[in-house]
Amino acid sequence: MNAVSALLLSVALTAAPADDSQSPVLYYVTADWCVYCREMAPTIQRLKAAGYPVVIVDQGRDAELAQRLGVRGLPSYRLVHQGQIIAQSEGRTSYDSLVAMFPKQPLAPPQPAAAPPVNPAPRQAPVQQIVRGQSPGGMAPMSSGNSSAARQRARAASVRLKVIDPDGFSYGTGTVVHSHHGEALVLTCGHLFRDSQGRGEIEIESFAPGASGAMPGRLLEYDLERDVALVTFKPTMAIEPVPVHSPNQPLSVGEKAFTVGCDKGADASIRESRINSLNRYQGPDNVQAAGAPIDGRSGGGLFNDQGELIGVCNAADPEYDEGYYAALKTIFALFEKKQIAHLFGNTPQQQVAANGPSRAPATPSMSEMPPIQPISAPGSPSAAAMAAGVMPGGMVTGSSDLTPREREVLEYIRRHGDEANITLLFHSKSNPNAQPAAFTLPSRPSPQFLQHVLGAAAGQNDGVVVRGQSQ
Repeated sequence: MNAVSALLLSVALTAAPADDSQSPVLYYVTADWCVYCREMAPTIQRLKAAGYPVVIVDQGRDAELAQRLGVRGLPSYRLVHQGQIIAQSEGRTSYDSLVAMFPKQPLAPPQPAAAPPVNPAPRQAPVQQIVRGQSPGGMAPMSSGNSSAARQRARAASVRLKVIDPDGFSYGTGTVVHSHHGEALVLTCGHLFRDSQGRGEIEIESFAPGASGAMPGRLLEYDLERDVALVTFKPTMAIEPVPVHSPNQPLSVGEKAFTVGCDKGADASIRESRINSLNRYQGPDNVQAAGAPIDGRSGGGLFNDQGELIGVCNAADPEYDEGYYAALKTIFALFEKKQIAHLFGNTPQQQVAANGPSRAPATPSMSEMPPIQPISAPGSPSAAAMAAGVMPGGMVTGSSDLTPREREVLEYIRRHGDEANITLLFHSKSNPNAQPAAFTLPSRPSPQFLQHVLGAAAGQNDGVVVRGQSQ
């Protein structure tokens, strides 16, 4: 048993109900300052009333226990059995999700403490039903057979995008989802084209067999609010498009997934993942998956275990080690806008032929594009969200070093930013008796104004300049 297991076992013996040896125990970690914890209190009481073993841990009063449980965000839930964490989750969740953490079948009773193991062998870690925040390295290894082939097909259909503008260039990732008459259609993120306002030059490199060198790309459409975009290019080799999952077939929290992306512009790599939550944030439909992406993976595909595309990488939440992805309904809204949604039914995708006639049925040719742009976060956030450092879609940025009170404010703005006004109240340090000056931010201030406000508050003369990649 490793040190972590030993610590958790001691936790189970000292804090768990008496029947912990027969059933798992849910450790619910909370704090007085946590807004979501207060909202979860009735759900936890309902869980206890239903007979589920629950131990409530106050992080402020028992920080050591919270640390032993590996708590990284609040509220936090750890299901412990025989000294091992067998399931975990963090954040606001539902009663049904907590119930689902408990095994449906009884677990094997523990071995007597005095019984030595027969034929001792290295102990394998139990399979964890991770609901949120597990890094890619901790995910289950990729499956063999069809699952592995699906991953290789997805990588072969992925491309590296380089968007060039007068201020430099940005890297992103995209996925070939359709082809017609030797022209490939790439699905990627919209914020890749924001800084250049769609006017930048695009270079595309494929990872399909036989690919070599960069090819020019054309921006067909980009949507900053939904953070999705379509690019076309004419490949010089055959590329098999990936199938796009139907938006009418819902995803399940906890199901296996994987992502493909170009870390900092490197060759495409595959990362194992898992669906953490669905539509956690307001705005266009979104998916959260385990493993925070890094710069260059923006626009890359999120795929289910069968290799169907189920999301597009928009942003990262490093604090919880997860990615934020545009969901299928968001993607299909762009398809419908371009009147190409009918191309993504349940029919098999056609293979791209190297520049030449295609056997695909005649479909409208891909229309002219509005010009291009580099990586950043989606759309035009509200005044409250931007002033609080909240990414569009509700992602809090740079919050890992904040105090609990500061984080509580950010959590509130994340939920109510679109319906709240922010008032700045200035008190004089040199003259405490002076009347404070109050300013209410305009409902939709310009990004430049907010940059100067935040920069001045931080003692910076030039404001804050953010050129967002994935984060």
